[in-house]
Amino acid sequence: MKRLLLCALWWHLFSNAVNKNVVELSNVFSLVPDLLLVFLMLSDVIRLEKTGLRAAMWSVYVMVGTCLLGLVVNSSSIFNFAWGYRCSYLQIAALFVTASLCTLRDFHKLFEYLYYFFILDLLLAVYQYVVLGYYQDLNNGAFMGGAGQDFFCAAVFAYHYYMYIEKKCPIKKVAFIFAGCVLIAVLEEEKFIFIELAGIVAYQTLVSKFSVVRLALLILVVIGLSYGIDYMGEVNGQDTSTLTDINSFVEYAQMVGYGYELPRVGSSVYIEKMFFHDDANVLFGLGLGMCEDSSLSLVDTSFFERHGWLNYFYFPFQIGFLQTGWVGVISFLALFVIMIVQQWKSMLKAPRGMKAYHHITIVLSFIAIGTYWYNGTLRLGNALLPYVVLAIGFVANKYYKSNGVRCI
Repeated sequence: MKRLLLCALWWHLFSNAVNKNVVELSNVFSLVPDLLLVFLMLSDVIRLEKTGLRAAMWSVYVMVGTCLLGLVVNSSSIFNFAWGYRCSYLQIAALFVTASLCTLRDFHKLFEYLYYFFILDLLLAVYQYVVLGYYQDLNNGAFMGGAGQDFFCAAVFAYHYYMYIEKKCPIKKVAFIFAGCVLIAVLEEEKFIFIELAGIVAYQTLVSKFSVVRLALLILVVIGLSYGIDYMGEVNGQDTSTLTDINSFVEYAQMVGYGYELPRVGSSVYIEKMFFHDDANVLFGLGLGMCEDSSLSLVDTSFFERHGWLNYFYFPFQIGFLQTGWVGVISFLALFVIMIVQQWKSMLKAPRGMKAYHHITIVLSFIAIGTYWYNGTLRLGNALLPYVVLAIGFVANKYYKSNGVRCI
């Protein structure tokens, strides 16, 4: 069963790389990880007793329950509901399946392979820039866009940086990953990667005891990011003040136009005025799946055909609010809040050498929340890697229960 989970993950990653750099694959290929996840869900492999994921599972029950209530309130299509579940919620199963099936050794091996995939990603980004002349949105390395790239870079760097803190990873490897992430961000103009890198190091500096070495690392990271941001402006000929000035950042987040027909932040006001006609819509939206695009004849795509030009489907908050209202949005974000709280409690009790696993889940949960407004990371196949990686802290919980509280 564990192999099926990892097969789903690697299928998604390598099909992205092939799709972007070799040949455009049929949409059928994107369904393979979904089918494997459904099979794992139906195989009764999920175990909550030792992982500490019971509270998180209850948040999923509430999430799906509110969507079912929205289905009734809106008298919407059950076929749309099923398709909407596939697009927005199915990948959450990877969190519970990974925590149930995998061990910490599996995660060490997984990140060893993800490190090599990171090198491939970096080489492809450089190739696309130097040979093909691709930059900005055309340059995606081994991914189809920032929705896959951003969290991948954050996960690889966070794991190796925190392993370095625990003296389990050499600094030269961490430095290489950091430089590679900055170069990817520069060539692809992925601004969010800069925020992720700064946040990962700043978080660890704040929650740990004062150390001259860690403070020096934070300063070096800030200097490195500063040079990276300046270089990104030169490569792309773009203003980078959104990363250095708070007013410019707010203006960027609330920008309308240039493909962003609804602002990343504040779009709820526009959506309520344009599409919601009563309090039921505000609470439960228009129905899960009712704003999706699909080639399946049973799925009603009339809303997308009329309003797809708004590009709301690129942003989980926008399509989530449209389809599930405030109740759906809050219940979805509650999953990550619960994980942060639970992992913080586990981290406080964890022995030395084990706290890093909980920190990885915490900091990446914050990043996942940020992507909810920023891009499509938490939708469709892009969400598979995030949910797999977020399980690492819960796998540590399982280790305690199975072997006693001690370091590995």
